[in-house]
Amino acid sequence: MPCPRSPDLSWAVFFTDTVGWRWAFWMNVPLSALAVLVAATTLPTTRRSYEKGSFDVRGTLALAAALSTLTFAISLGGSTLPWNSPIILGLLAGTAIAAIAFSRAETHAVQPIMSPSLLESRNFLVCATGGFITMFVMMGTLTYLPTYYQVVDQMSAMGAGYMELPMNIAWFVASLISGALVARRGRYKRLMVVGFVLLVVGVLTLCGITLETPVLLIAAVLSLVGFGIGLTFEILVLIVQNEFPASDVGMSTAATNLVREMGTTLGTAVAGALFTSRLADTLSQGLASVGGVGMLVNANALTPAIVRSLPDAVRETVRLAYNDALVPVFWVMAALSACGLACMLLLRERPLAE
Repeated sequence: MPCPRSPDLSWAVFFTDTVGWRWAFWMNVPLSALAVLVAATTLPTTRRSYEKGSFDVRGTLALAAALSTLTFAISLGGSTLPWNSPIILGLLAGTAIAAIAFSRAETHAVQPIMSPSLLESRNFLVCATGGFITMFVMMGTLTYLPTYYQVVDQMSAMGAGYMELPMNIAWFVASLISGALVARRGRYKRLMVVGFVLLVVGVLTLCGITLETPVLLIAAVLSLVGFGIGLTFEILVLIVQNEFPASDVGMSTAATNLVREMGTTLGTAVAGALFTSRLADTLSQGLASVGGVGMLVNANALTPAIVRSLPDAVRETVRLAYNDALVPVFWVMAALSACGLACMLLLRERPLAE
């Protein structure tokens, strides 16, 4: 049975169902302009003089090349192009070459953007890996759920968006709780372990969803995932900052955030590659049993509106294919979450700096 649509709000319907998704980006233009104006008029000026630094051009270019080629390889491999195609192999080779160039550049740079000394800190490695896994899992889990809601549960775009709201609320509440607990007790390892346990349990639960799973139950599970992420997200950065002297805090924080962004990008790319390749296979197999109409349905071109217009038998086959294609993605994310939990067990508890 399709899920009842969420109550319509005029502004939300206009945004999601009329003007289009691109306004999710356009709306940031006036907000950014306002932020610049406020910063320019309210931030205090300083008369302190600073020593001119040296920008790590070689390291920056090498890192950008490595991340770009790796992202393209993962995005295209297994879906648009086979993994053994010359283009994919060339991109992977380019990634390896750029990574080696980046390593050498950082060794010789006067002020590297990511000093090799960071790798000597156990807690930095643990927290960077944990942050990468957190964002990878979050993006891998959420990327196709809105479309899943619209195709499988026949929800509107606005209703699908509302179903992710509980996760954001849980994330926010958990962040407040974790900050207060760490500030009061000065300890963080147990909290990080608990956060990743919740993440593992939540993603493992998503591995069991079926066409009959109530969407409210999925939203509740996402809340659990969000709560687990919220407990760890900000504290992992705090742990890294606590590991280094003030002169290196900026670099270590930037490196941690960079690794997180890599998790965001690669999580989306990997989830997309796994989902689309699996969907094409399951869809072609399923549609073969309904009169050969599989030739008329392109998995890459399917939209919720197209699915709603299909005959009943075909629509049910598509719904089942979406479910069967998404669940394996959750299993990959669950395995990565377990790796993140193992990393948290390796944290070294250190007194927090005043």
